[in-house]
Amino acid sequence: ADIEVQEAGEVHITADGEQLRQVFLNLGLNALDATDGRGPVVFRLKETAGGALVRTLDAGRGVETAIREQIFEPFFTTKTTGTGLGLSIARRIIEDHGGTLELEEGPEGWTCVKVFLPFAEGKAKPPELSEPAAAVETG
Repeated sequence: ADIEVQEAGEVHITADGEQLRQVFLNLGLNALDATDGRGPVVFRLKETAGGALVRTLDAGRGVETAIREQIFEPFFTTKTTGTGLGLSIARRIIEDHGGTLELEEGPEGWTCVKVFLPFAEGKAKPPELSEPAAAVETG
């Protein structure tokens, strides 16, 4: 499958690394499923004024307007196998970190899931990190 990570510098946040791995693994697997395992799937990481922004894009089947919010509800699934818990758990993990996880309009023909993770409260970007985001450092 064609999977690409686009990054721009480094960003440091305080987070539970194992939980974030679970979130991004789930988003990547969903994106691959939507493309029948062929891709392309793109992860775009950048730094914003308040934290890290990660977009997961795929050129797969898309999400019908009628079910856009339902996909985050526990036990809702459009797949023939699976529990329907992946996206609801992913959203809860991100919200527990003070962030957001939502569908966003992607480029023409692309589905985009946007994750925002804030810097730790009271902490600003370290002065030596003048370039936009690259890697999410967990701690």
